[in-house]
Amino acid sequence: MASLVDLFATGAVGGVAHGSSDDDVRRALGSPSDRSISRDPIIWKYDAVELTLRDGHVELLHVELDQPLPPFLDADGLNSETSVRAFERLLDQKRIPHEPYPPLTFEPDQIAISSGPGRAVAVFADGKLAAISSLTA
Repeated sequence: MASLVDLFATGAVGGVAHGSSDDDVRRALGSPSDRSISRDPIIWKYDAVELTLRDGHVELLHVELDQPLPPFLDADGLNSETSVRAFERLLDQKRIPHEPYPPLTFEPDQIAISSGPGRAVAVFADGKLAAISSLTA
């Protein structure tokens, strides 16, 4: 089962990554629980997971930690109360490289940590994990 840590480390969930087709998404994750009305880009929701698709391909994977995770995604011990320090300890234990991500860091209220280009970024609001999103290269 895919996990939030997998998303952070790889930028993918269950084999779905930037560039995956909408057919690949349906095969891997099933039908979305909700969809946006707009035509392009469109957003498919799977509880806390949002996928933005443009021209039928995944452009962004995004997880909001204030909502329940879908059955295909394991929290791996993370939740909306996870602190920056606890997150970094977990990444160090799993030997996942990470670094500050200045474009989304607005101290002291918002801090972002990246796993590297083309992978993902974790955003912390008021010191607590708020979201994990894929990044493009």
